[in-house]
Amino acid sequence: MGFLGSLSPDAFLSEYWQKKPLLVRGAVPAFNAPLSPAAFRKLATRPEAQVRLVLEEGGDYPWQLIEGPFEAQDLYPVPASIWSMLIQEVDHLDGAVRGLWSHLDFLPSWRLDDIMVSLASDQGGVGAHIDEYDVFLLQGHGQRRWLIGGEPVEEEELIPDLDVRILANFHPEHDWTVEPGDMIYLPPRYAHHGIAVGECMTYSLGCRAPSAADVLGGLLEEALMALPGGSRYSDPDLGPTTAPASLSPDVASWARGLIENVAREVERPLGRLLTEPRRYDETGQDETPREATCSLDNLMADLASGSRLATPGRYQSLYTIRGRLLIWFLRGEELELDAALEPMVAAISSIPGAAASDIPDSVEIRRLLADLVSEGALVLLKK
Repeated sequence: MGFLGSLSPDAFLSEYWQKKPLLVRGAVPAFNAPLSPAAFRKLATRPEAQVRLVLEEGGDYPWQLIEGPFEAQDLYPVPASIWSMLIQEVDHLDGAVRGLWSHLDFLPSWRLDDIMVSLASDQGGVGAHIDEYDVFLLQGHGQRRWLIGGEPVEEEELIPDLDVRILANFHPEHDWTVEPGDMIYLPPRYAHHGIAVGECMTYSLGCRAPSAADVLGGLLEEALMALPGGSRYSDPDLGPTTAPASLSPDVASWARGLIENVAREVERPLGRLLTEPRRYDETGQDETPREATCSLDNLMADLASGSRLATPGRYQSLYTIRGRLLIWFLRGEELELDAALEPMVAAISSIPGAAASDIPDSVEIRRLLADLVSEGALVLLKK
């Protein structure tokens, strides 16, 4: 038995993936959750943590949403309240939580978004809702009762005037109570409502699926930026016409050529687009926490002590090989390296990251990696 129960990855993908929910009892046997409730509360006080507190009862009004991070004294809502606290991108903040991605190593890394962890009081939750992405719900502490719909929601009708998105009409077909180590897989748009049975913690391993509009918009934006200045339609060989209002085939051919030029080189802009970090402040600056300036000696000393070199987010590193050239897409940028460095790049992109033995004995490459750590494109995961 494994994370998918008795199913092989092939069987799971063909029978359940984006098709129907799945409950696996004991997906992680004797699960030793990476975070205790106390460690979760401590994490919620870190300035870089993306924290939300949902007060179903006990707030200023029902379903009040309060954004964090919080001071330590704010982390114990009044006993009479029913609440749920959620932290996004915990895999960026905790190496042990990041390690949970190893259960999904049969999926492409760019499809993996972030791991959200929730802590809830007895009866706490965030209401019946849908997600636009696939999610694996791994129970970490205590029990949670999950009510789940039987088919995808086509049109989302919400209860008006709430801080959180809660479905107005919810008709569950599954009623599953999970224990630590149990896992539920949900395809996109399946309505679900998790209710804590006593204090509980849940790890939500969320996938991502960029919309066609986002991808096409991103590719076109890249193409526009690559156009030479002043590029426009020209017709030096224009002849007289007897139908001034007709659309010339030449104009349509010119426009078609512009689109074909975009389609001709998709791999590079797509690689940059898929690996872009998704945490930005109001100025558009990347908010991902950065290491202090990392020297080559600091890098190798940390790796020698057992640290691992990795990307902040699971999806933030992709690469492709073109002959002797390796194009490394890293957090929305690209680097051109020798294809012989593929094992190093693959190790950095993996779970649990690259060890000292994965780094070539090259001052130039090691200095590049140290610079990438200083820039926040790579992180050192302490042992």
